[in-house]
Amino acid sequence: MTLSKKISAFVCSNDCNDEDERSIIEFGISILLSKLLNLVTEIIVGCLFSMLTETIIFLIAFSFLRSYAGGFHASSSCRCYVSSTATMIIALLFIKYTDVLAVNYIFILFGAVLCFIFAPVESRNKPLDMTEKIVYRKRVMIILFLIFILLASSYFLHIDMIFRTLSVVLLIEGIMLILGKITLKR
Repeated sequence: MTLSKKISAFVCSNDCNDEDERSIIEFGISILLSKLLNLVTEIIVGCLFSMLTETIIFLIAFSFLRSYAGGFHASSSCRCYVSSTATMIIALLFIKYTDVLAVNYIFILFGAVLCFIFAPVESRNKPLDMTEKIVYRKRVMIILFLIFILLASSYFLHIDMIFRTLSVVLLIEGIMLILGKITLKR
């Protein structure tokens, strides 16, 4: 029996008479455990790179942007775990070794343009109706605006770590949008 089944059986021991309700609770617990494993792994990766602050900033900004912009989604939770971990490692390497300002400008331009053109990108598991697309697009624009305020502030205050981290957030989300569009067409 999987951990999510054990937890849902415990939670539902007295309250759930309906099998559908039990399976919904089990699914929710499974998603929660998967997200928790991803988060813990990404924090560990950040610590191994001695970049915990960058990791936290990346996760916060990327999560807000990605939740409304969408993009690539792996076909299984195992593939999601591997691709999320690989993405975090790549992001931290970019943040750590991209200290040329012009390269960060390219990351910002590339990612922002792709967000303006493509966002939101739906997935097979979460198609969006027209109203959702409009609402999500507005939210993406608000989040981009806030990221640009943070980028400008960190630039003028010479907080290079935040500037580099946010530029990589835009780059990675731009790539995720392209990959999402490609996988959606298959």
